[in-house]
Amino acid sequence: MLPISELRRFVKNCDPSQPLSADHPFYVPLDADARGGDQGCVGRLKRTLDLAGPTEETCQLFTGFPGAGKTTELHRLQRALEADPAEATRAIYVDFELYIDRFSPINITDVLRVLAYVLDREASIAESKDPDAKAGYLERLWKFLQSDVHLKDFGYSNMGPELLFELRDNPTFRDRAREVMSLRFQQFAEEAVSTMAQAVVRLRKAGFCERVVVLADSLEKLTPVREEDRRLVESSVEALFLQHARLLQIPCHVVYTFPFWLGFRTAGLGSAYNQEAVILPMVKVRTRDGSPGSRASPACGRSWLAGSTLGACSPTRGACARCSRRLAGTRETCCGSSARCCSKPRSSRSAGPPSTA
Repeated sequence: MLPISELRRFVKNCDPSQPLSADHPFYVPLDADARGGDQGCVGRLKRTLDLAGPTEETCQLFTGFPGAGKTTELHRLQRALEADPAEATRAIYVDFELYIDRFSPINITDVLRVLAYVLDREASIAESKDPDAKAGYLERLWKFLQSDVHLKDFGYSNMGPELLFELRDNPTFRDRAREVMSLRFQQFAEEAVSTMAQAVVRLRKAGFCERVVVLADSLEKLTPVREEDRRLVESSVEALFLQHARLLQIPCHVVYTFPFWLGFRTAGLGSAYNQEAVILPMVKVRTRDGSPGSRASPACGRSWLAGSTLGACSPTRGACARCSRRLAGTRETCCGSSARCCSKPRSSRSAGPPSTA
């Protein structure tokens, strides 16, 4: 019987709600396996960026089932871009869940103000400045909002960087601010885009890079708490990615995640962007008749082994996570990366889920 402590550890290591880092030892390229060994999602996204000039503006969409590993792939893309010797790149990862209420309808003003803020802040950091010490986009946004008499009671000195979090957590304040931004939308949008364009120029000068790429994550997590709000939230998502596709093309390269269902509901979604949406596939473990998927055994075997070994050798398994390919059915020998790691080839056997017997 598998010890409960080991089973608990295995379940914790395989939690789909916790993204892996770009170089995590548990990572297995399941998307390449599912596609039959092609370049995978990171390769497809990066190829579009590489084929475009460093100062051009591309806009790509990326999606997949919840827990499939989209955040992990974006971190891998960020690392691949910044490590590319052929193109000096500044890749900026933006987790929208930090700035918006994902259970409420979204608005194009939300996306523009968050991206303007993040790019302005990143530019200040690249210039070795304290982004909170100098008046930046947030103060200009607050002055814009104070044109409304109902918002004048709040002082910027009291708001400070908390302005974005008030917009996220205070529904009454957020609705009123959205109304002000919508009434003077052209002016608001021009200010936000101008801030982003200036920030990109500053990043190129201070960061010694030509290509600036924004990786906008967590927009696929927009979902209602109550079923009666579903239509309102989903309609706002459709409006964002369809009606405002032009405004989502900011003054640099950008990749957005979006809800998986939108790709099925909307025909020709990719026509408004630089290419069709890139989809991170799932690996079919079993078919409906109970037989294993064609690529499930080697792919899932490596994943199961990586999650069960915690990146170190185990006397019951005899190999570290890096050796998982050998134990999953190949003829590779042990990598020898650990003192407890085996150093001699063993007979090749297919790996499967941890035994419960």
